[in-house]
Amino acid sequence: MAHDGGDDGGPAFPIERTGLDQGGRIVQQSPGMSMRDYFMAHAPGLPARIHEQFMTATKRSGETDLQVYARVIAEWRGWYADAMLVERSKSRGGK
Repeated sequence: MAHDGGDDGGPAFPIERTGLDQGGRIVQQSPGMSMRDYFMAHAPGLPARIHEQFMTATKRSGETDLQVYARVIAEWRGWYADAMLVERSKSRGGK
């Protein structure tokens, strides 16, 4: 499940701060990480048996084992985060 760049769940730790830049213009600081980022960071590890299957099934030509491992973990964390956002949306009356 690839993230389509749509709803990322909004900011995980919103902080409403505004200030002035050097030119006197009002600026708002970054809201920080999104809920998707948060869920990705806290995704559980892959069980070893599933991890081995992914490593074998998804190795691309010329990739080292470390490259495959990093890609598989990143994809798994993205899938997990997207599933968490769907469930979160349901609990808030979403689709």
